[in-house]
Amino acid sequence: MRLPAASATVAVPWRRVTVPALPGAVPWAWAASGSASEASRRMRATPCRTVIIASRSWLKVSSLSRAGMWSGQGVRCMRPWILLAAINGALALGFAAYGAHGVDAGVAPLVEKASQFQLIHAVVLLSIDRLAAEGRRWAAVAGGLILAGTVLFAGSLYFKAMIGPFPVPLVTPAGGVALILGWVVLAAAAFGRNTHPAI
Repeated sequence: MRLPAASATVAVPWRRVTVPALPGAVPWAWAASGSASEASRRMRATPCRTVIIASRSWLKVSSLSRAGMWSGQGVRCMRPWILLAAINGALALGFAAYGAHGVDAGVAPLVEKASQFQLIHAVVLLSIDRLAAEGRRWAAVAGGLILAGTVLFAGSLYFKAMIGPFPVPLVTPAGGVALILGWVVLAAAAFGRNTHPAI
């Protein structure tokens, strides 16, 4: 959805600003007054979208690509769920390779099971990023439960396979329960309100 041909008033959390029409501009934007560093601090908890920065003497509109580069300012917008998904995926593959070649045959199935669970839920975290970018209320809760469940469940199995019985026996089932709850909350997030229309 584009802005009108002449100009448009954009409603933002801090104030309303009128901007000229720009090709590809969207009505949803964040406005901040002050320096680029101040604006970047406000952006950290927001999706990477079109950002409007207003100061006393100038108004600049910059588009943030999905990769996160803020053109002209050198500020990067981090996508935490993608980062966490990538870390989990890399760890899962590393543990899978180690389980296939570096552990006894008796405990290899434990490492294999743990790495499978970790890899599957690394992919799920990518969907959390999408839902969070749309502003769905329960997305972060679902992601937190899935991340915590993965750490507890897979981590305790890795520990058992490589070191010995985990000191707290209930950690593994607690991780499984967190994963189940994460899936349930993820289903609820799918029906939530999309507060940030996609570009």
